[in-house]
Amino acid sequence: MHNQLSLPLDRKLQNSLILSMKSSIEERIRQSSIVILQLLYTHFHHDHHEQQLQRRRSSIPSLDISSPILQKSKKPIDDINNINANTTNNNNNSTVKVSALVAHYSNGDITALSSSANNHNLINLQCERAPTFCFYCKEKVSIQDWFVVEKNVLHVKCFKCDTCHLQLRKTNYQVLIEPNTGKISFHCRYHNLNKQQKVDYNKKKKKKKRFLYLHVFFSIG
Repeated sequence: MHNQLSLPLDRKLQNSLILSMKSSIEERIRQSSIVILQLLYTHFHHDHHEQQLQRRRSSIPSLDISSPILQKSKKPIDDINNINANTTNNNNNSTVKVSALVAHYSNGDITALSSSANNHNLINLQCERAPTFCFYCKEKVSIQDWFVVEKNVLHVKCFKCDTCHLQLRKTNYQVLIEPNTGKISFHCRYHNLNKQQKVDYNKKKKKKKRFLYLHVFFSIG
């Protein structure tokens, strides 16, 4: 019984071993064939790619620099460069001329400005050295507040009628000069007339007194 069972078992093992060996051999063959195919594909594909590149390079015509087409296309570039060079030279010449004109006129302007500045400084020095005082209030008058009437400098606020103290302007004032003292006074038109009448009356009165004095003197003598 034991012998009958052992025989089939041994055959099964043998069959399994044989199958495993066959399968391993087939697998190795398959893997080797895959590797060989890959190498062949890479080799032939690379050669084919290089051939295509060579064909493309050979199909492109070589450009000759001395060809008339290239020479014609080069002429406009040379013309543009010549135009740019001429323009640069003209700009430099015009810049030199303009700078010379500017220097010429700027020297005159600088001279005029310096002379005007010197005159202005001289006026300021004269004003500082000889301060002007108001005719009425006798206080110092700045140049901005100058108001000249009959060659007399005074403040605008001080230009009033000597009698009624009315604010005067250059269009509505009258000047009165005392004959004996030479004193100048400014008046409105109304008070100037009254003042003038008083002056005339005083003159007549003085003349009459002098006449009476002389008459009495000669009558006594």
